[in-house]
Amino acid sequence: MKKSIDILCKLITTLCFIGYFPIAPGTFASIIFSLVWFFTKRSILYYAITFLVLLLGFIFTGYSGRNVFKNSDPKEIVIDEASGILVAFLGFSSEKSFYTLISGILLFRAFDIFKPFPINKIEKIGGSAGIMLDDIFSGVIANALLHILVRFVFK
Repeated sequence: MKKSIDILCKLITTLCFIGYFPIAPGTFASIIFSLVWFFTKRSILYYAITFLVLLLGFIFTGYSGRNVFKNSDPKEIVIDEASGILVAFLGFSSEKSFYTLISGILLFRAFDIFKPFPINKIEKIGGSAGIMLDDIFSGVIANALLHILVRFVFK
């Protein structure tokens, strides 16, 4: 039974093994899930996917990190990056899509990789909250800056 739960956790938290991508798995997951926004912009499907990814991330990442990967925040877990990028695109429509897409990915990944204050403090919470919240907060900041870019720069 434990083996089945571990496999399910690994499948969910690595997003069907995207987390095993050999080069920059977090960036790869971010790009894939930014395309979810690109093709479903502001539809009920986008919000449902975002809710589901966030929910599954909070449910499974802590257990998966502790018991499956034996690491508090393993690089194979990429559902947190998917959550963060989905948050980064919340509220955007199809206007200026290409610029929004590229800028959103770059902003989110910059905050997620460099983890400026207070993101670096949030990461230290531990468990599912620590794994998920630093990426979600990176997504929130990227979202705010992206709204400014779309409103004032991408005219």
